[in-house]
Amino acid sequence: MQLLAAVSNDAELMPSLVHALDQELGTVHAQPPFIWTVGHYGDGRALTRRRPVDAPATLHGLVPDVHSRVLLACRSQADVGEPAPHRFRRWLFGQVGDLSALSSVQAQVAERLPTDLGEELGHGSPGRLAFAMVLAELRRAGVLDDPLANPESVRKAAGAGFDAVVRMASEHGELRAGFSMSDGRQLLMRSAGVPLCIHERMGLEGLVEGPPDPARTDFKELVSALKRFRAVVVASDVVAPGWKPLPQGVSSIDLQLELRSEP
Repeated sequence: MQLLAAVSNDAELMPSLVHALDQELGTVHAQPPFIWTVGHYGDGRALTRRRPVDAPATLHGLVPDVHSRVLLACRSQADVGEPAPHRFRRWLFGQVGDLSALSSVQAQVAERLPTDLGEELGHGSPGRLAFAMVLAELRRAGVLDDPLANPESVRKAAGAGFDAVVRMASEHGELRAGFSMSDGRQLLMRSAGVPLCIHERMGLEGLVEGPPDPARTDFKELVSALKRFRAVVVASDVVAPGWKPLPQGVSSIDLQLELRSEP
């Protein structure tokens, strides 16, 4: 399993960023029996897309036309019935690692969830249950359905939700996982035994098809856009120059690409 998430300053260039990551990170390629599922945003809605069996094995092969400032991707075994990222309204949630410790308490936790969360997410995979637990904390804080909620309030509520998942799982086994979720306004992350690494991308060398052609009428504008491009990328299982461990606790990246962390 693997988790990869990114926030960029230019939705139109997100496919080029993913293509560059495909080239830089060997672990980004998903060969059978693994498959990528991607969450992104379009027309203000949270969307998901899963790679068909006959699609190219690269992550970019799944998202060549996805123009979103926020992207959340998870690699899982092809036979997984409910692959992450999971979706609920405007929220996306991805995980990596082993959440099986939640399975033994799934029924009792699901009973305590708000009705809509329990019915939609409480009786599926452990990852869906973890998502529901975090969403329940967001609702408790009054920010789940508020698209204009204070980002700090969202971050704190999500942190409480992640803590609840870790605490519950730890009472019934060992939890080794990493989490990421988004409402389209910010990306939230928490490591719980699976290290997550972060990397800031400054500029792009070219588009998917290569360096810009000087013969293009928009050559200067395109070169300028590539130079201005910025992104912050978070991933698990990364061994590459320029990547560093994500701080402990819950962290967030907003659309201004600012990283904030709570202990």
